[in-house]
Amino acid sequence: MRLIFLLLLFSTFTLQAQIQIKVLDSLSREGVPAAVIWDGNMAVGQTDPEGVFSFVPKSGILRISSVGYNTYTLELTPGLSSYTVLLQENFISLAAVTVKKKKYRNKGNPAVEFIKQVIDHKAQNRNSGYEHLYYKEHEKVRIGLVNKKEKMLKHPVVKLFPALAHNFDSTRIEGKVFLPLFVQDQLNEVYYKGEKMHKRVLEEKAVKLDENIFDNEGIKMYIAHAYQPFDIYDNSMMLITNQFVSPISDLGPTFYMYDLGDTSLVQGRKYVKVYFTPRNSKDFLFWGEMRVDLETYGVTSISLRTGKGINLNWIRNLEIDQQFIRNAEGRYSLRVSNVAMEFSITSNMKESILTEKLIEFSNYQVNQAKNWDEMEVKPVVKKAHESIGEGSVYDDKIYATLDSLKDTKRFKQVSQAIGVLGYGYFSASPFAEVGPLSTFIGHNTLEGFRMRVGARTQPAFSNKVFLEGFGAYGFRDERWKYNAMFTYSFTGKNKYVFPMKNITVGYRKDIEIPGNNLRYTADYSFLLNIPRGETDKWVYYKRFTLKWVQEFQNRLSYRLTYENTIQEAAGSLIFKKGERIFDELTTTEFKGELRYAPNERFYQGKTSRSSLTTQFPVFTLRTSWGVKGLQGGEYNYQKWSLNIDKRMLLGPLGYTETNFEMGMTYGKRLPYPLLDIMRANQTYTFQQASYNMMNFMEFVGDRFVALKLEHNFNGALLNKIPLLSHLKWRELLSLKVLSGGLSSSNRNGAFDFPKNEEGLPTMYALGNKPYIEGGVGVGNILKFFRIDLVKRFTYIHHPDISKVGIRVRADFDF
Repeated sequence: MRLIFLLLLFSTFTLQAQIQIKVLDSLSREGVPAAVIWDGNMAVGQTDPEGVFSFVPKSGILRISSVGYNTYTLELTPGLSSYTVLLQENFISLAAVTVKKKKYRNKGNPAVEFIKQVIDHKAQNRNSGYEHLYYKEHEKVRIGLVNKKEKMLKHPVVKLFPALAHNFDSTRIEGKVFLPLFVQDQLNEVYYKGEKMHKRVLEEKAVKLDENIFDNEGIKMYIAHAYQPFDIYDNSMMLITNQFVSPISDLGPTFYMYDLGDTSLVQGRKYVKVYFTPRNSKDFLFWGEMRVDLETYGVTSISLRTGKGINLNWIRNLEIDQQFIRNAEGRYSLRVSNVAMEFSITSNMKESILTEKLIEFSNYQVNQAKNWDEMEVKPVVKKAHESIGEGSVYDDKIYATLDSLKDTKRFKQVSQAIGVLGYGYFSASPFAEVGPLSTFIGHNTLEGFRMRVGARTQPAFSNKVFLEGFGAYGFRDERWKYNAMFTYSFTGKNKYVFPMKNITVGYRKDIEIPGNNLRYTADYSFLLNIPRGETDKWVYYKRFTLKWVQEFQNRLSYRLTYENTIQEAAGSLIFKKGERIFDELTTTEFKGELRYAPNERFYQGKTSRSSLTTQFPVFTLRTSWGVKGLQGGEYNYQKWSLNIDKRMLLGPLGYTETNFEMGMTYGKRLPYPLLDIMRANQTYTFQQASYNMMNFMEFVGDRFVALKLEHNFNGALLNKIPLLSHLKWRELLSLKVLSGGLSSSNRNGAFDFPKNEEGLPTMYALGNKPYIEGGVGVGNILKFFRIDLVKRFTYIHHPDISKVGIRVRADFDF
């Protein structure tokens, strides 16, 4: 009781001491003059022209209000005498300002005429076209939880790690506290020489998580992908995975409604405020306002918000605020850019995740040439207690707390649990882990139930040598399968970490479906649990592999592989020619792959790497050379293929995924497993890389050309239908065309084509007409699923095929 009394006495004493409050604009960081300070229900004074006010408070909770800003509630901390408050501009009444009872029209509307002038002057005002341009940018990324303070104190994360409660921030969202769990700072310098951009990191600091479980570089890359740079003068802006139409797009008046606000005079220049709202609240459009220079029609500030009805998943709020500064050339360059996103599973959830990226720009130098090659520097990696740029006491405190927690036993236990759930591996010792869990039990038509146990070494074993393997057993075929692999990484990192430079030696004994080994190995046999039609054509194989992989920073990579494979027909498949049956087929191949993916980003996992789709094309050239007589190889042949992937962004009409592929196989009287067996899908799932209405091993050739198109309208049509718009479904169209053939020398190949029980062929060469299938679908059902109706248009008289089918796929998208 005495201790409690002393604490209360101390608290009362500190509250009666004089405090100083500095009130700043959340974006410009300039003082807000005449902000009213409320102590209880009494206004005790206003801030001076610098935004500062000092007084002796009577209570522990203050309110700060100012015209045009959200009211801020400040909880005083005993013993603390100086506070900095960031006020955020208030745009809540925006809809009421812009929505009018009378019908909105573009014709004769002064706001539309004014915005057309802004659009016409975009070329003069955008921050490009300089012969030389240099500046620095300080990026700050914060990710954490948001909830009411009393709820946050009861959160399992806070209960596990009580020290986190000291990092509560009540300045982000009114009435709630923000608990940062991930922080990252980076100081960059950028130099444009004409249109060519050079960028490098000078200083960086981030909370480093356990490298055995998390990929820190992958997290950084995913954040960079989610917060892609954008220019408000562009017609569209890419945010997360969706393309938004800019309010000053060339098509802006088609998608937005505008209203003129007040005109202000600042330092002899006139500025006009323009409000804008979407014509359709479901489309990827913004609500907001901008301030425009009346003389140059350049944007000096802009605030963008998403509305509640927008066809956007998982994101409760998305806010963008940008402030510009006038440079010596008379144009406006970015001074501050802040992008904040609030995520939640449902819009009614009280708890949410807030991600925020703030960039502060400085040191602009226009038309001053720099010798960039002579300025190469390595980034300085700052420690938790070291600041980047001006820094702040609060930010340093966050780093110190998170940095201290990651070394605790409890944090490591939680991280390990996340690793098991996220990657499917659990640690058996500091040197090895077992998994993945998803492959422990499987089923397919050849093996029946399949049990498999795999393991691999961890970096604690070696940061250069990686061992992995598995053992599996099929209860129907009563055969053991196994894999053993040795990889040496010359980078001293996980073999999947970019840029890879490693050599791998491996031997695998397993099963696969000919022509579909990239999609349907036994590891993924769960996809075949509910097959469509007969899926009983398999091969057992034994494969020795020696592979070299090297990647470069410019996203060019190559692979060189030596491979010896012995295949044995299984299931209903028989290798035969006339009456002669072949027990095995042996091939020895030298393979090469050259891949170029400009500006590629990816998220790094423990077992694989996922490429993050961008609008840039990906080129892949592959070749294989079979050698007869080498290690039992039975045939000479050469295979070539070219694959091009490209996403085309079409603004308000969504985007189109395109894939072009062509291939050739040179050789005489080759058995069909060595030809190009077209990739089919005989399940009820929708596969983007496969032909969904084609049977396994149905088409074969030694030359082919394929085009796959899939367009996602992102709700552009369904958003306009009143009874359907609230469902937030998204329309899909797909088309796949395959043309090819089989030379006369390979029509009479070393093996007969497979036939069914009635003696009818089940494998065909493409004729004079192409194989065509197309579909219509609806995506974003319950935010997770898509359903496609797919129709096969050609070769519909083949036995045991489906002409029309329903296909389902689970997709996670924003």
